[in-house]
Amino acid sequence: MRACRSYLSLMARSTLYKELTLFVVMAVVELALFIPKMEKQFSGVVGIGENGEEIYSMYSLPVDEIAENTHLHWVWIAALVLLSLILILTAGQWRDYTLDRLGISRRQGNLLYGLYGTLSFLLLWAFQAALVLVMCLLYRQNLPAEQVTEQTVLLSIYRTPFFFSMLPLAGWARWVTNACMMAALGLCAASGARLRRLGRAPMASIGLILVLFWSGFGGTGVSNLDGDAGFFVVAFCFAAAAVARMTVWDSEDNGEGEPYERLDNQV
Repeated sequence: MRACRSYLSLMARSTLYKELTLFVVMAVVELALFIPKMEKQFSGVVGIGENGEEIYSMYSLPVDEIAENTHLHWVWIAALVLLSLILILTAGQWRDYTLDRLGISRRQGNLLYGLYGTLSFLLLWAFQAALVLVMCLLYRQNLPAEQVTEQTVLLSIYRTPFFFSMLPLAGWARWVTNACMMAALGLCAASGARLRRLGRAPMASIGLILVLFWSGFGGTGVSNLDGDAGFFVVAFCFAAAAVARMTVWDSEDNGEGEPYERLDNQV
């Protein structure tokens, strides 16, 4: 157990600051895209006066149009890609003697890194959901007082596909789908890191990212059993392939075998 904690601590020291930097950059980019569009005012005819003149009024874009025009879901996809690269490239620099020194088998190391990768992607999703809530609160604050109700934030989330995809509220199927997708990304990143250490291409991780990019994951706002089932099946298949690659077939890699005797019992 102590060796596992040491290995997890090594992962955190290697990637945590990079991940936090990614979180900050994602927040800055999304808010920089959202706030100017939110504050922009337009004029339109709202009625006809007694003398036949047109009555104009200022208004802001609806929140769903703002999110669509700023393409926030592509920022989210880019963050998924960058986090995958951080996890793959960072772990890809490690060598097997790190595991040998800690007395951890290759399979244990792979699965621990898969667990760490899953937690990293879950944190990224949680941070994105928090950003969605912040943007909805900012939007409500920018509305005229007479248009603000107790349901403004909830309605903003429900009517905006990207917002609802990240913060599904009562859409339990989307909660499950997102969690499975984050787990699949974490496991694929761990598998990709292992392959990179062996000088091979991280095909599972690349394939899953391409599927998410092609489908615009997070931007569709699909919240029905058919749509979410498709994403769930994709996540399951890629996660199963990644786990199998790190466990069943790991011993077939050149240079693989049982770890050497622990070199430092104090670790």
